[in-house]
Amino acid sequence: MTQIYQPLVIPYANRQIAKQNKCRWDINNKQWTISNENENYEHMCGMYLPVELNVPFEEKEEAKAMGAVWDPNKKCWVIPKHLLFQCQKWLRA
Repeated sequence: MTQIYQPLVIPYANRQIAKQNKCRWDINNKQWTISNENENYEHMCGMYLPVELNVPFEEKEEAKAMGAVWDPNKKCWVIPKHLLFQCQKWLRA
């Protein structure tokens, strides 16, 4: 099986969870990743898989307060999957 690293959205406050679950910090893309060969892959993807949001500039502070972060690679706001219920109004079509 080819090893693939899935990007995750893990808030700074939860960095210890990432470390405990053997996630790695991708210094080039400035994001946490997890290998598909990791025993905690399903659990971590279920919690921290990034979901893209369509946040108007005027509402960015509200999105940040709900846990969204700017993804410079995708040039959009993303939120961890487990916080999705808070950001329904910004889901991308």
